Amino acid sequence: MSTKFLEGGRILVPVDGSDNSKRALNLAIKLAQRYSVSLTVVYVVYSAVELVIDAPNIIDRVTREFEKEGKTVLEDSIKSVYKSGVKGKSVLLRGRIGPELIRYAESEGFDLIVIGSRGLGAVTRLLRGSVSDYVSDYAKCPVLVVK
Repeated sequence: MSTKFLEGGRILVPVDGSDNSKRALNLAIKLAQRYSVSLTVVYVVYSAVELVIDAPNIIDRVTREFEKEGKTVLEDSIKSVYKSGVKGKSVLLRGRIGPELIRYAESEGFDLIVIGSRGLGAVTRLLRGSVSDYVSDYAKCPVLVVK
């Protein structure tokens, strides 16, 4: 496979704090260094509205916790990017994770998505489905799934 499409391009790296997303970030950093491309590290706050809770104060509290976790994961991730000398930025999004990643990737015109094969565990997978499967099925750009 030719990597010519990466030259001068941009890579999107969704992170969630899991080991696989950390491996994906590390590989994306190596690719960015090799091909002089920029990285955007993104964390999607799962929409608490979809948790079927009929109490606005609980939804707000859960959403704030998700956002707090997301900001921490993004801070740690972008530090790794900057430390490597790669140009990059971090973005916090909100919504259904798979569809939100696809929407963002398309709207920003990314050349490659590098994503971990599994997220934070069986319960998360049951609630949210496999994000990497969804992204690889629906993305219009190449997707590299890292185990």
